[in-house]
Amino acid sequence: MPRFGRLTEQTAVGASREMLSELVERHGTVGDMVSTMAHSPPSSAATCN
Repeated sequence: MPRFGRLTEQTAVGASREMLSELVERHGTVGDMVSTMAHSPPSSAATCN
């Protein structure tokens, strides 16, 4: 059982939602790691950009 759930465009808010929307627009989907890291937009941005 994961400790942190994955975020989606529908469940994310604020900067997380913007980041996920941009990634989905660019790539069509996001993986489990990125959707989990979306809980922390700074760490996601450092990894994905």
